[in-house]
Amino acid sequence: MPCGTSRGSELIILKGIISYASYYEKRNHCRKLQHPCGSIRIHNCSFAVILNTTVFHRSHSSYYKALMKKERLIAFTDAVLAIIMTILVLELDRPASPTIQAFLALKQNYFAYFLSFFWLGSLWIALNGIWELVVRINNKVVWWNLTLLFLASFMPYATGLVSTYFMSRTVQAFYGLIVILTTLCNWMLHKVLDQPNADQPELLNETAAYRKLLLPDIAIKCVGLVLAILVYPPAMMIAVLLAAVVIISARIRMNS
Repeated sequence: MPCGTSRGSELIILKGIISYASYYEKRNHCRKLQHPCGSIRIHNCSFAVILNTTVFHRSHSSYYKALMKKERLIAFTDAVLAIIMTILVLELDRPASPTIQAFLALKQNYFAYFLSFFWLGSLWIALNGIWELVVRINNKVVWWNLTLLFLASFMPYATGLVSTYFMSRTVQAFYGLIVILTTLCNWMLHKVLDQPNADQPELLNETAAYRKLLLPDIAIKCVGLVLAILVYPPAMMIAVLLAAVVIISARIRMNS
């Protein structure tokens, strides 16, 4: 980089080089190249730049793959789901008075909280089980996982709405759509995990079995959505509960 480069752009470029250099020097993926400029003047303030820049032998995509390890994605997913599940309790209404009758009057709120919490918990358990077998991830895995978390983040909002308007067809349909779309994203996530782990037969068998298991789960939820819109609004939440029972029972049979 010539020393005549504009001061503002040179600072930005150098900051980027410093970040990349510090990362790659630790891993011995590069050779050193001395920067031709010894100092930069910005806003009339001079400071020395002692810098060993790098010549990269790998593409940007390779750098991204090296940077984004599965452990970072797991930690991010766990943190987001933990926050979502914690926020759920904030959607519970307070009883009108400190009496048993007042608490019983909020039974729909408690049911919605119970269902949403354990549904998210079962999602976390499924993800946690599959991540143990994952060796590599790629961009598709990252983006499908991010989309899944985006949809799951609507659960506290949807739970609050369904707690307040329990018999509303519109609200129950909204809750059902969030659950169904999140489940579809979970199915796709388990699909795209196969590509970067094609040499891991145990993982491939596990993802295939889980995707097969999700098909009746999605079907039950879709039937519940139709019934909630046309017949009985709480049918949506009943369907989510029924689907969870079917999935848990099937997994117990598979593991026994």
